Amino acid sequence: MSAQAYANGDGSLLKGNSSCFRTSVHSSKFAGTLFDFGGVNDVGRLGNEHDTYFEMAPNFTIAEVDGTEWGAATAFAYKTANESAVQTFDGKDAVIEFDQAYLYVNGFFDFDKGATLWVGKKYIRSDSFLTDQFWRNTSGTGVGIDNLSVGSGKLRASWTKRTGNADFTSNNDTYKYDKYLEQVDLDKADYVNVTDGKGYKLVSVEKAKTVEINMFDFDYSFNVADGKNLDLGYTLITPQRYSSEYASSGYSLAREIANSQIFTLGYNQSLLGGHNSTYLRFVKGQTAGDGGWGDYTAYGYASSKASSSSWAWDFINLSAIKITENFKLYSHVRGYITGGYDTDVSGGLTHARGFQVVVRPEYQLTKMTKLALEAGFMTQSKQNVNSKDDSNNQAQKVTLAYILNPFGANLYSNPEFRFYVTYKHAGHDNRAYGSLNDITNASVIEKKDGKLESVSSGLKRTHDTFFGVQATAWF
Repeated sequence: MSAQAYANGDGSLLKGNSSCFRTSVHSSKFAGTLFDFGGVNDVGRLGNEHDTYFEMAPNFTIAEVDGTEWGAATAFAYKTANESAVQTFDGKDAVIEFDQAYLYVNGFFDFDKGATLWVGKKYIRSDSFLTDQFWRNTSGTGVGIDNLSVGSGKLRASWTKRTGNADFTSNNDTYKYDKYLEQVDLDKADYVNVTDGKGYKLVSVEKAKTVEINMFDFDYSFNVADGKNLDLGYTLITPQRYSSEYASSGYSLAREIANSQIFTLGYNQSLLGGHNSTYLRFVKGQTAGDGGWGDYTAYGYASSKASSSSWAWDFINLSAIKITENFKLYSHVRGYITGGYDTDVSGGLTHARGFQVVVRPEYQLTKMTKLALEAGFMTQSKQNVNSKDDSNNQAQKVTLAYILNPFGANLYSNPEFRFYVTYKHAGHDNRAYGSLNDITNASVIEKKDGKLESVSSGLKRTHDTFFGVQATAWF
């Protein structure tokens, strides 16, 4: 087909670009909270997902001229956890998202024909297959270059922005991100600044408190031996503060919002017909979070208990290997520790720790059938200035599945039908899981002092066993 036909849009070529689908039906009646805690990110995906998700990601070639390819990539998704025949798209029953929309050009640079320049809304993320954790995620709208040759390795660099959900509003008054300081006479001041001796009072700002997050992300990967490479990453996160519009009136942020930085060091190697990857990550600043399995990139400005002094260390190991021709093993191991909190902002939180492991051995029975066992465990704890506020959460899951797959001998192969039975358990302070729906809220009638009174039954459910069927595909 001629370059002119592509340029005119008469011969656009549709290519698959990481489209995916999953759906599930299960027997548990506690779906409302069962999947909120001890969920996918905590103890693994197999037999533990309760939604329908369908994402199409078509990629269109627009023009091919003199060794260059010009194209557009998109991604849009439908998702719902509602099992009704019809859902309304109100953000509760069902959601339609537009996740990617960017233009790209390959082969434009004579000095490096393998590099790709792009502009638009794009996924930029690294994830764990077993837990669906995007442990590095700078997706957004921006500009970047991929696969650029630098020395013996490849560089990826991008500037992306996010808008909307990250804002300064907080239920915790100690954050005071939604208030400004105004200089006033000393007799009207809420407090006096010991540095300049001037009086100030807090003034609420009733305008929208959204903020745009800038992410400057760099990743450099290079081989150190056959089948082995090192990966170096750096991300600078800078919020565009909305205080400037009030500066001329003498307003300023009561508590400044600092930049954040993320450093990653990764080692990847080919292993037993598959791969093994180990990453060490350090986060400094207000996106360090307050413990959990988040990506720590552009979230947390609204709800995080972190401050500019906060930090977080993460260790992540991911593998997918073929031990024998018929026996495969997937694994996910992750641990974190956080600290450096300003306790005025964190509500007394001083440290947070977490550890999780998820393993999934699979054994091929026939060309298109296999058995899989997925076991997951996680524990999280938080330490506070007042020890009575300390917490410790735990959750465990075991799933046995009989799987139909046309390419069962391959790692990550799909599509799949998974017929499963799952046992889940939550312990210690896991009230989000342990207090399941109507079990906890149930009441009984007791006779007290000659009167009938409704009192809490006090029943707690900390475990559940259920069965179901999942279907999933990538294409």
